[in-house]
Amino acid sequence: MISRSLGPEFGGAIGLMFTLANSIAVAMYIVGFCESLQDLLSGFGLTIIDGATNDIRVVGLITLIGVLVLAMVGMDWVTRVSNFISKLSVASK
Repeated sequence: MISRSLGPEFGGAIGLMFTLANSIAVAMYIVGFCESLQDLLSGFGLTIIDGATNDIRVVGLITLIGVLVLAMVGMDWVTRVSNFISKLSVASK
């Protein structure tokens, strides 16, 4: 849509920056999720591997693979998983 209104040169440049920004944002979201999960587990006295950086790496890799699978199967499954997670969060309150 941007390339149609501004032309292919500006649209392509903006699209590349948008893609790069989204990639960096996903990486930061995954690291934040892993650190929060690590803090939650350490509150219960649990660790996955060593309670440090390797826990973040393992959980981050599993999370990234899960996000990749969701992206590959399509938006229908993304919506289903999102609805399931939101119902779980409402039920836990």
